[in-house]
Amino acid sequence: MIKRVCIVGLGLMGGSLGYAFRTRGQVDEIVGHDCSRDVCTRAVERGCVQTATPVLSEAVADADVVFVCTPIHLVAPVVRDICAHVKKGTIITDVGSTKTQIVDQLKDLPRKDVFFVGGHPMAGSDRSGIDAARPDLFQGALYFLTPVPETQPRALDELDQFIQRLTPRVEQLSPQKHDALVALASHLPFMVATALVQTFKNSQQPPLEELLNVVSTGFRDSTRVAAHPPDWGKDVVISNHENVLKELDRFLEAANELRKKIAERDEQALYQWFSEVSVFRRGMYASRPS
Repeated sequence: MIKRVCIVGLGLMGGSLGYAFRTRGQVDEIVGHDCSRDVCTRAVERGCVQTATPVLSEAVADADVVFVCTPIHLVAPVVRDICAHVKKGTIITDVGSTKTQIVDQLKDLPRKDVFFVGGHPMAGSDRSGIDAARPDLFQGALYFLTPVPETQPRALDELDQFIQRLTPRVEQLSPQKHDALVALASHLPFMVATALVQTFKNSQQPPLEELLNVVSTGFRDSTRVAAHPPDWGKDVVISNHENVLKELDRFLEAANELRKKIAERDEQALYQWFSEVSVFRRGMYASRPS
């Protein structure tokens, strides 16, 4: 039975997890940890967690499950620190956007009676911090668990069942397949959005002020993810660089193909391009909720 949950890292993801668990009454106690005492206080005031402390050893003591919601590059060292302070049988998981590097670093924990299971909820926001947390962030979201042969089966099953009370869309797959999928579905759109914003930022003719007067909702929708915290972007492209580079090369190939059609003023080819893309885009979400 999972009765006590600890959330390490009280930002958007950690705060929203606490909110969601409390809203659903899933556990008896939710304890938070953040290095910032002010963030701990704010998390309690907002109702994300019942108690919070900047002392890691106090936060994780007696926890049945610990969710590590730190930046990607900190997950592995934080998990290893946690191992020194938790009870026998504690399950530790994370919410990192890439998985292969993290799981590889945590195949051998300092203790054999503590279990790590990689995780990644496909949910987020262009806002960050505890004040951006909200209880419905994970509602209907797909939640990946990424076991490897070393993963303890009972820990995996318990965590899977627990997450299904948060969102029924739980899928297990390898870290490698996860990273290949999110490189195209999540990380490439982020990179394209940042490049588009950079193009506007560097614009001299016309002046940026004139451009901002005419930008449409299409620009805002296409570039929303570019507002993600820079630490997230840096960690994602470094930790998943092979998949990211592959998808970025495929995008550049498509962009160059489109450029060639425009340069040749090939009306038939352009119409065919836009027609095929339009039909495919409409079909992508035809049977899914908007």
